Amino acid sequence: MLVRFRPLLNIDFIRSCLTESSHEDVDTIMQFEKAFSALVGAPYGVAVDQGRTALFLALKALGIHDGDEVIVQSLTCQVVIDAILEVGALPVLVDSSLDDFQVSPVDIEKKLSARTRAVIVAHIYGIPCQLEQIKEITTKKQCYLIEDCAHSVGSRYKGKHVGTFGDLAYFSFNYDKPVTTGNGGMLVVNNPNLIDRIDALVNKYERVTLTREKEVIYALLLQYLLTHKRVYQQHLPIDLGVRLLKTNPSLSSMLDQFIQEVQSEDELAMMTHDHIKRQGLLPHCSIRSIMGKSFYRTKNLTRRFIPAKLPQSAKIEHHHLLMNSLRAAFGLNQLRDYDSVVQKRNRNAAYYSEHLDQGLYRLPVIDTERRPAFLKYTVMNQTGLPLSKISDAANKAGFELGNYNWPRPVHLMQPYRRIVSHDRALLSRSEQIANLALNIPMYTSIEKKELEQMVAFLNSFNRKK
Repeated sequence: MLVRFRPLLNIDFIRSCLTESSHEDVDTIMQFEKAFSALVGAPYGVAVDQGRTALFLALKALGIHDGDEVIVQSLTCQVVIDAILEVGALPVLVDSSLDDFQVSPVDIEKKLSARTRAVIVAHIYGIPCQLEQIKEITTKKQCYLIEDCAHSVGSRYKGKHVGTFGDLAYFSFNYDKPVTTGNGGMLVVNNPNLIDRIDALVNKYERVTLTREKEVIYALLLQYLLTHKRVYQQHLPIDLGVRLLKTNPSLSSMLDQFIQEVQSEDELAMMTHDHIKRQGLLPHCSIRSIMGKSFYRTKNLTRRFIPAKLPQSAKIEHHHLLMNSLRAAFGLNQLRDYDSVVQKRNRNAAYYSEHLDQGLYRLPVIDTERRPAFLKYTVMNQTGLPLSKISDAANKAGFELGNYNWPRPVHLMQPYRRIVSHDRALLSRSEQIANLALNIPMYTSIEKKELEQMVAFLNSFNRKK
């Protein structure tokens, strides 16, 4: 089966990292920060433990606190809302455009108030927002602009890399990203007046331990091997590697042994998969899926009649917020393949754009001023069939298709639907995108024949009226 997303990893480099990196190296961290900042064209960057950590630090550095308002689209990752709530601010949700799935500048302007301190815009799926219009709005209002570039390393607007238009920006290096360190992120500072403030804040926190970083790399390797096309046979969650290592620490020793004994990636994947399977550690996805649907139906019915006492969002703040040198070394290695990874992904996306039936699927509308670097190629389902039916049929055909980012916008998620004030009628386009969005695999290791097979499958449906 063809997995829904997969990064490009260098097994030999992972082997050397896991066997040689035993001491913290501040120079490596600084090299990664400088290399990434130079790549996007920003003056300054700080490598952090997670992308959400970067946003949290950004909000803290800007002095955003109780009672301040932060405008953000509802079609975004819930951890963005967590960060806003963590500093005591109020998220103000706005709608997105059906044309390109991005936040609507018109809706941003309508939601500005005397209490607006910042606007966060996410370039989702790797498609840049309408940055010129948004920048004009925030400049006129004299509020901060923060770019959420978790999906968009490599994307450009009018020739400039996204992440260089806002006062601050942040990137994610999680498993499913084109540049990955297992997890992690980068806070980018464009406003020179904020650099000293960021430095002063960052100095209050510590780096993640190298032991913890090694666990992250092991989890990345394990996830990568278990989704190899030679062994991938069933849907596996994106955090399976993390879960397995947390509950089965001995898997680290197993990986140590395997990566020293085996040179071939194919053989390494098969040995790892067979070991995990013999131990009975692979999840029973079909049973879990049925039980999960039943559980959530019961849970949602309960919530309708028994109000939650004090719904809370996830907490972010802890003391170790900064990336250490093991992942920084890994990130530097990833940057070497950056150009080729972006080019291959965009070539795959262009194939879909050219060959998908536009009567069945609504493609994103992207003007010539914007050059995406696609994280996922996403279209809107116009077949008239439920997305679940297409997804189930695709699984039977041998590849994963579906909405793997946000099947619901934030304003429909618990606990945010209760603790974040919003007008649902003004967020209808976000709901429509979430209901119809279809993420199609397009990462670097997909072969031309697999692209052709997916297009043939998707174009085989008859549109229902």
